[in-house]
Amino acid sequence: MSTLERLKAQFNVMEDIVGKVASGNLRGLIITGPAGIGKTFNVLKTLKDYQLYVAPLAGIQAEIEVCAGHMTTVGLVQALWRNRQEANTLVLDDIDTVLDTLDAINILKAALDTGSQRHVSYMTQNAALRKAGIPQHFNFNGAIILITNQDMENCKGKMAPHFKALVSRCFYFDLGFEGREDCMTWIQHVSETTGMLGDAKKTSDILRYMRRNLKDIRELSLRTAVKLSSIYGKGWKEVADFTVLT
Repeated sequence: MSTLERLKAQFNVMEDIVGKVASGNLRGLIITGPAGIGKTFNVLKTLKDYQLYVAPLAGIQAEIEVCAGHMTTVGLVQALWRNRQEANTLVLDDIDTVLDTLDAINILKAALDTGSQRHVSYMTQNAALRKAGIPQHFNFNGAIILITNQDMENCKGKMAPHFKALVSRCFYFDLGFEGREDCMTWIQHVSETTGMLGDAKKTSDILRYMRRNLKDIRELSLRTAVKLSSIYGKGWKEVADFTVLT
């Protein structure tokens, strides 16, 4: 099996698992892999397809909420409350503040518990929760997808036992990228098949530049390819040398 065939197979498996979360067969999923290679895009596309085309046929009103960036523990409790119904899926996209906070991780562990009922408790008095009418205890029946760049299975340090506790409660899917060559192969595949960078010559020039500087690009990702497409033109390589290379 070629590198590209392996990567395509891994993304297909990821989409299949996300579909099982959307349909309620799985209640928790952690997806990890390099930054900027399309994890979030593919997750949301699969969820949206289920929401638009599959759920209505079954008479289900599926809801999706995506949280990205900064999130406090109180914010996590609020998001879980909003998505506590069975047909809801909460996507936590690269929110390191949740994974860096023990209280938030403990709440996630409760929401992802494998028991028949998942009880979420937040016993700290909080005016925002009280004003929103959110009780200190509630059952969570929704699904959670956690997207991260961290290797939660093999991490070290004080948070390692807590990460492993999360992993034990979920399906854990590592996209299995094995270094920069895998990332470049995937960037080339997506760029050439979607036309996201522009016409064939522009795409070829950008990909050739990235491959020639494979070891020196600061972030080898689809985002970097898009950045290069935005400066493409006279003198673009000189600009790129000073902005995307280390």
